[in-house]
Amino acid sequence: MAHITNEGLDEVRSLVDYAVGHGLEGAELLTRRSLEEIASVYNGIGPDSWPSWLRSVADCVFAEFRAAALIHDCQFAWLKDRSRAGFNLANSVLRRNLLRISDIEHGWYSPLRYRRRRQGRRIADACCAFGWPAWLAAGESLTADEELAEMRDGE
Repeated sequence: MAHITNEGLDEVRSLVDYAVGHGLEGAELLTRRSLEEIASVYNGIGPDSWPSWLRSVADCVFAEFRAAALIHDCQFAWLKDRSRAGFNLANSVLRRNLLRISDIEHGWYSPLRYRRRRQGRRIADACCAFGWPAWLAAGESLTADEELAEMRDGE
């Protein structure tokens, strides 16, 4: 696991507070893990396959969507249902959170609200269209400890 800076933990804490405080869907997943665990799976806006500089640009352009991306990254890492239905669920939660954030951040009278909603739908569409390989890869990355814990939960 990469070293997580205090600045990174502060960003994650802020995003968790935003997600929980605004009642974003899936935020309960964030309350079950430590900030370090959450920070270890959060990569910002964009897939792991993008270079970090490109994710940094996306994080700046779509900064208001980072809390939705945080929940999405955590779902990719920790949801047990690795089927197509689980993938679709994670992407549906992302879409609803992106739209909700657009509505929270911009009044109904603001043209920016509708521009951001359109951008949010495009982000979610891209995740649906191109995210399946990452979903499968995330499911394969369960550690032996997590697999043992899952087996114990089933007993």
